[in-house]
Amino acid sequence: MRILVVDDDAELRDLLVNALRRRGHDVDGLASAFGVSNALAGRVGATRPDVLVLDHGLPALSGGNLLELLARDADTAKVPVLLYSAAPFDMLVRLAQGHPCCTPLMKDGRISRVIATVEALGQGGPLPEGVQRAVEGPLTETLTGQNSRLH
Repeated sequence: MRILVVDDDAELRDLLVNALRRRGHDVDGLASAFGVSNALAGRVGATRPDVLVLDHGLPALSGGNLLELLARDADTAKVPVLLYSAAPFDMLVRLAQGHPCCTPLMKDGRISRVIATVEALGQGGPLPEGVQRAVEGPLTETLTGQNSRLH
């Protein structure tokens, strides 16, 4: 599976990219939102990813703003997005509801949960327990083990 991880936290981005690569995925990482729309549309020599992992707290163009732009384009709106952030969960839900294929998830230090969610999104399978797509009715999220360093 081809995955694009966009997070300005280099340590976390590298941890996630490397963990996904160890599971056999083709993964690229970006530190900002610039270039994401080209990558998602398969332009500029890029191969379109199957899943986008997007941090909300990006510099210049936030993940939420990027999500709005992606939702407006028929091609990029089809790419599953994991909106991954330590921002308040109700805010992530509101942002995710603006994109037809977005799933919000709190950064809580559990990389295995992120990996399981990314793989489920890419394969169209069931999401891990406690994780729901934003377009599927009431949303709940267990916030146990939250790591305040992650943003």
